[in-house]
Amino acid sequence: MESTNNESLVGDTDTSKIPDYIFSTEEFIRQNVNQATFHIMQAVKTCEGLLAKGLNPEKCVWNISDGYYKIGELYDNVLALLITVCNLHKEKSWKYNPNISTDSGSLNANEFIVGIITSKGTVSFRVDKQFFDYFKIPEKYELYSFCDSDVFKLLSLASEQEGVSKNSDKAYSYSDCKSLTLFSRSFNGEITSSPDLNSYIGFAQKLIEFINFDYSICVNAHFTPKFSVGDVSDGYNKIGVLYDLIASGFLVVGKTLAAQSAGKDEENKKLKYAWKFNGPREGENIPALYKDYFTVGLETAGGVISYPIQNKYWDNFNVEELPKIPADDYSKRKNLLSILSLTLSEEEINQIIDSGLLNIEKAIQK
Repeated sequence: MESTNNESLVGDTDTSKIPDYIFSTEEFIRQNVNQATFHIMQAVKTCEGLLAKGLNPEKCVWNISDGYYKIGELYDNVLALLITVCNLHKEKSWKYNPNISTDSGSLNANEFIVGIITSKGTVSFRVDKQFFDYFKIPEKYELYSFCDSDVFKLLSLASEQEGVSKNSDKAYSYSDCKSLTLFSRSFNGEITSSPDLNSYIGFAQKLIEFINFDYSICVNAHFTPKFSVGDVSDGYNKIGVLYDLIASGFLVVGKTLAAQSAGKDEENKKLKYAWKFNGPREGENIPALYKDYFTVGLETAGGVISYPIQNKYWDNFNVEELPKIPADDYSKRKNLLSILSLTLSEEEINQIIDSGLLNIEKAIQK
């Protein structure tokens, strides 16, 4: 078997021990990632067209699952963590409402800007306007300069607990910020079934299942492909970027709570305990894609918050490693409620639930 062409696909992997069919599998993954991205982007355009007509789709990109989370659930968690990070770092955060300025640029009518100033530069995000009041941070009135939503800039905030950056009187540009407003979350009008939209969503879902299947074949052959479901894009963010945003936001929250709890008695500590666990989560069928993940848990006054985090962040979470995951409620709904309860009141959380802004069940269980 000649390996010159194959080596470009597998990097440093010893290709001499890998069957030929694996290389076609790698190519299938690459093709399916591109096809899934195309169909998701077509679904987004179709969904936006329906919303523009005052119709609400029966299905949307929200429903597509990567094998563990639905895309909508990823966005929910990123938003909840962003709200919490900003509210915990009011002195470094700002929000900008384009309604007060004629210079709104390419910003959509239903969006506002959230920015966080870090030692590595400013990160910013475009967020649905319905979340405006839940960001309890200073409001700025002019945009200038340039910034982006680099995950690792946000990650740098985790090491800045001792220093405080002074906000400028002005805000920053949203030129390259990530959009967290992929689609409407509140469906109050007529619900319509769109054959085209449902077809795009169904086909994208099948392709993602094929990607997970082929990825599993490669992993079982001790070969890690370059491409995975994490490379599928919705036109705004890759799925892998959403996981990176969750990991960085979660680390910032954990470090901030730890700093705020230092020197306080047990009753007043915001962060009671933190741990990480490198093993399977009992009762969950984790696809091959997530075998490269570990679990981090924060036991806070608002409940236990836990996430599957990519192994590349293992050393960043400098907490105790446990031989067994503690018994607790690790439901996704509990996660969201615990995150939001860190900086929002129960009344505000109920407002979010009632409005349908986040995909959480109606009643908060005590």
